[in-house]
Amino acid sequence: MSRDPTVMPECGTVIDTAAVSLGLPGFVVLAAADYGGELELLIEITDRVTGCPDCGVVATLHDRKPRWVRDFPAGGRPVALVWLKRVWRCEEPLPPRRSTC
Repeated sequence: MSRDPTVMPECGTVIDTAAVSLGLPGFVVLAAADYGGELELLIEITDRVTGCPDCGVVATLHDRKPRWVRDFPAGGRPVALVWLKRVWRCEEPLPPRRSTC
């Protein structure tokens, strides 16, 4: 759900202006660094819980794996998004699969 850009958010609402400027709603920028003339942005999703796609039970965080994605240049230099992708695990004893991405 996108919010109306003409309405200011409620007081106390946290907005990651870097993620908004990148057009990445639902993500947060954790870090930014210049690496060999390239801007690298470490990002991850803001969701803290997810359900198993097979049984619906709330999954637990199992791991985080980086995924590199090239993006459009910003400020005249190349940009790489490093998505710290979460790997979730279903704790049900007999699920069809143990981990989901």
